[in-house]
Amino acid sequence: MRTLSIATILVVLLWTATSFAAEGEHIYEGSNLPDAPAFGNNVWGLWAGVSSGLNASTVTERMDLVKTHLATTHARCEIRDVRLSVASVSCFEKLEVTFRLAASYANPYDPDDIRVDATITFPDGSVVTAPAFYSEPFRPDRGVAQMMLWVPYESAGTPCWKVRFAPPLPGEYSLSLVATQRDGQRATYGPLRFIATPSAHPGFVQVSRDNPRYFETSGDGRLFWGTGSNVAWTRDSDPGDPHPCYEYYFGKAAGYTNATRVWLCHWAWLEWTPAVDAPGTNWEGYGGIGIYNQMIADALDRIFLLAEKNGLRIMLVTEDNNESMQNGENDGWAANPYNRVHGGPCQAPVDVFSSPEARRYYRNRLRYIVARWGYSTSLWAINSWNDCSHPTPVILDWLREMRDLTQQLTEGYRPLIYGSNYRHEASTLMDYAHSGADAPQDRPRVDQECYYTERAEGFAEMLRDELWTALASGHAAVMVWPHALVDNTDSWHAFEPVMRAAQSLPLNRGTWRSIRARVEQAESAERKPPVRLYSVRPYGDVPDWGAKATQNRFTISRDKSVQWLQGAGVKLYGDRNGRREWRNPPTFAVDFPTPARLLVEVDEIGSGDQTLCFSVDGRETMSVELRGGRRYPEGEERWVEAPFDAGPHEIRVENGRPGADWISIRRYCFVVETKRVADLVDVRGLQSDTHGLVYLRNQTDSDLYREVLGQAPVLLTDVQLCIDGVAPGCYEVTRLDTRTTSAQESRTQESRDGTLELDLGELRHDAVVRFARTRYALATTTHEETKRDNNRIQTCRDNPRYWQYKDNPVLLLGGSVEDNLFQIPELEEHLDLLESVGGNYVRNTMSSRDEGNVWPFAEEGSMYDLNKPNVEYWRRFENMLELTSEREIIVQIELWDRFDFACDHWNRNPYNPKNNINYTAEESGLKETITTHPGKRESAFFRSVPALENNGVVLRYQQAQVDKMLSISLQYGNVLYCMDNETNESSEWGAYWSNYIKEKAAEAGVVAHATEMWDAYDLMDDHHKRTYDHPEIYSFCDISQNNHNRGQKHWDNIEKVRVYLTPIRPINSVKIYGSDEPYRIAPPGARDGVGGRYGRDRDGLERFWRQIFGGMASSRFHRPTSGLGLTEKAQAHIKSMRMLTGKMDIFTCEPHNDLLSNRKENGAYVIANPGKEYAVYFPNGDPVALDLSAVQGRMKAGWLDIAQSQWAKEETLEGGGTVTLSPPGTGHWAVWIGPVSTSQEVL
Repeated sequence: MRTLSIATILVVLLWTATSFAAEGEHIYEGSNLPDAPAFGNNVWGLWAGVSSGLNASTVTERMDLVKTHLATTHARCEIRDVRLSVASVSCFEKLEVTFRLAASYANPYDPDDIRVDATITFPDGSVVTAPAFYSEPFRPDRGVAQMMLWVPYESAGTPCWKVRFAPPLPGEYSLSLVATQRDGQRATYGPLRFIATPSAHPGFVQVSRDNPRYFETSGDGRLFWGTGSNVAWTRDSDPGDPHPCYEYYFGKAAGYTNATRVWLCHWAWLEWTPAVDAPGTNWEGYGGIGIYNQMIADALDRIFLLAEKNGLRIMLVTEDNNESMQNGENDGWAANPYNRVHGGPCQAPVDVFSSPEARRYYRNRLRYIVARWGYSTSLWAINSWNDCSHPTPVILDWLREMRDLTQQLTEGYRPLIYGSNYRHEASTLMDYAHSGADAPQDRPRVDQECYYTERAEGFAEMLRDELWTALASGHAAVMVWPHALVDNTDSWHAFEPVMRAAQSLPLNRGTWRSIRARVEQAESAERKPPVRLYSVRPYGDVPDWGAKATQNRFTISRDKSVQWLQGAGVKLYGDRNGRREWRNPPTFAVDFPTPARLLVEVDEIGSGDQTLCFSVDGRETMSVELRGGRRYPEGEERWVEAPFDAGPHEIRVENGRPGADWISIRRYCFVVETKRVADLVDVRGLQSDTHGLVYLRNQTDSDLYREVLGQAPVLLTDVQLCIDGVAPGCYEVTRLDTRTTSAQESRTQESRDGTLELDLGELRHDAVVRFARTRYALATTTHEETKRDNNRIQTCRDNPRYWQYKDNPVLLLGGSVEDNLFQIPELEEHLDLLESVGGNYVRNTMSSRDEGNVWPFAEEGSMYDLNKPNVEYWRRFENMLELTSEREIIVQIELWDRFDFACDHWNRNPYNPKNNINYTAEESGLKETITTHPGKRESAFFRSVPALENNGVVLRYQQAQVDKMLSISLQYGNVLYCMDNETNESSEWGAYWSNYIKEKAAEAGVVAHATEMWDAYDLMDDHHKRTYDHPEIYSFCDISQNNHNRGQKHWDNIEKVRVYLTPIRPINSVKIYGSDEPYRIAPPGARDGVGGRYGRDRDGLERFWRQIFGGMASSRFHRPTSGLGLTEKAQAHIKSMRMLTGKMDIFTCEPHNDLLSNRKENGAYVIANPGKEYAVYFPNGDPVALDLSAVQGRMKAGWLDIAQSQWAKEETLEGGGTVTLSPPGTGHWAVWIGPVSTSQEVL
């Protein structure tokens, strides 16, 4: 057993009881115990009469009230009234333990006064120690989560102690409590026991184990690419602002972002000192250093719950330099509780880092933060000392100590990322680095405040550019500043496409590097010489507590990017009042092939006239006098221009007048004439050995270009992108819409001499190109060979989420009476019936376990000879392929069905050593008897391949069987290949056979498409990812096992796979479970608590429709009795689906449930090409609202009665807004909505 001294658990606040539980007992939430009296007085109510304006005596009075409230009472150390919130909890969900102590303490937040820890034993025997915390419940008067010093709170219950914990592993846990007083008295309680059940929760965010430059989630190992807005606080930005609460901002961010950054500013710290003479403030709850404001703590509780509800991860900023350390207009240091004038240990701000006593207070506060909120999976990271740039070495030591403490408090339980945007030299000590040219390359890079601006005009466009650039430049996360501007410009939607694109790349796997890409050529109709711009936005300011200005150096690199070492300050300081250490002139290292100009955009001038000086290579070349005390208006007057020659130079800009105050700069911009139109395209990107992403930006289509040069955007044509350093092979290349990430174009292309050459055509604004290598390379083909390949089943050229057959896109729909269809009698009649209702898709396992089936090997007496094929078996197989080919029905073959190799079926199988003349059990390693379910993986048959047991005795016969199958099937163009039926075997098994089939197909001059069918119901299980993450092995996916799930979960799982999958490939479902038949056989509730082994008829029918509306390429009913096969119900639904999709171009549509409102869960599903056509499926006839705002004019709606396969009625709808759709009846309905002018008649 390993014992870890740690902490990461938490405890929620319920209430305490008058009598405490007996030793060894604990109380579950909901027990009927009376409320206990509160500890001490409800001090908060005593402050109601204190005026908002504070004076020194009022400050002392308030702080004394808080401390008196917490006065020590003498009692023995004893743990009482222990309450466990639940006896069972899902993994990564919150469990809370609430309890009381018999005594109260002068400072319950100081572990030296009273320390309470929980010792938790995990199911694997490991032990962690987690801190408990003291809590007093409050609620805000306004009923919403705000962290503002003037927001009133009211008491909401009885104080208590808590432990909060989110179990990361399934199984049984035990938890014991230990309390230790300052005088050494100890009390223990426990153990309490609880169960953690498995869940699909992705878990905590951690640095990726495989690629430490990115983040991933601990529960499922998926990439976490964090993006969102700083919602630093919710103070009213303007008088009367109706939205200053986290409910509003997190609600707006939900679905578009996955991260945010929340700050503990001085008005929202856990500890602070009320400011003297601060009119309009109401600083209730603050008690000074070491006393934690429970009103703010309650607000943070609410914020974390809101984050969990809205799918957001929080980076918690625990210290803010500008607000708490400055002696300026914010007056932060004057009221800082660490200031000696308030009883703190620090004479000056820098002493916060050096004073041992100050460090002790900070360690205690960090312990409290981890104890109270460390349970939450929404706590992504702790960010310490925002905007601190003081160069004192002791700060690095301080950061190292707090980072180490964070690891100690969470070791063995959860990852908790600790970082700082303090100077770059701190990055090597942190778990992540903030962005910049000299940031370490061995950890994630996080841009914590991307795009600081106050300008609303053009913000959404600039934000999109910044986000795509961050992704393409290798950032692991990017947070935008400020949230109010994002909201005021309604720009929340800008985050989601970039987040989706990031999640589609396996960035947390393998090695990624900056892409070697260039625009080789581009054309334009513009006759003027092309001009490009290089822009640098100043950010931040010099802090005023003794810091010196930092080096502001920029390099314009040959790839046209701007790299920097520390950001340039917004203000160019002079040496006024002798403060020469504030001077911060930026230096730009450039090397342009032609003469260039530097434009400086001046915003405001400080006291007195100033002089803006320019130096080139150490020699002053020009200066401009600026009149002081004014703000420059928009327009030409605010731009100062300095020309310089071609070649390498160092250009310095400074405020050069002696005694000068400051010049506020909005932007530095270099203007350079270039000889090539291609130079107008900015190119950024990433690539690994198998994947890549490129972001291209037409620089002329920007507000900056229009503002600086006064020119209209230049449309670039004939753009050719070259990507170097690409491994040989064939690549699936997709051009994405940067606003939606929908595929605009997709094609397969071969790399030549290590380069992918891509013709992109026009580039008006920007473009994203994503590529992924497939295993096979394109061979040189003749016209006849190309024509032959086009007649085979293959990924659709126009939309690779679907198939094409005989050069046309095709939607695969089916159902059949058996899985090994080639073995059934009356096969031709069955296929005719399928074809008659619009079916074109069947499943064929190469299985032989049913009565009347034959095996693939010939019999010699009572034994099989594995060297001799069974002529009848292979005749049946070829007959099935011939009949299906004639009817243009696609066959999905499964090579191996695991149920043939276990239990009774194994007793009859020719591969069983007791049934053949070719090998013995000893020679083959195969058991003669297997009584377990095949999921137990007892059979060595599935370990014969070289990467596993390399069992040549068995493998040669397996290869011979597959060779025989391929000698027939490769002659037909209507065949897809699946390796197994619902397997959980090693990935090497399926990969071997997929590669084997593809190699044999290549030898035959054709392409074969293969997949694997995994057994896991959870589509994000690692087994499924062995298909998703390896397009070079599997060219399509099969997610049939999702059909164990129902309703909304069934749909959500499909959409998760669509988002995850890269490159885009068809997603098939070759068997849909759900039938009433097992319900008639078994008692109600059998197997699934509903009735029926895999759900009822209704479940199967809904799954059929959800799959197609969810954007899948195929949907087929499984054989009875587990599915509906080709029963009358199945026939009706196949026919209706073909009727509906025959009226629309489904291959240009995407799932769009975002267009629905007023929808019940599982009430409706939509697939659409917004503005052109829509289809909505109604499982139960419930009405729903559909957004038709993209529609200009009127649309025609045709209602389809699915069960009857009849168009029921037609109506006209008005576009431009939202319409309510009400099916004509109950049950299964669909509506198609298209242009009024269409020539297709619905009824």
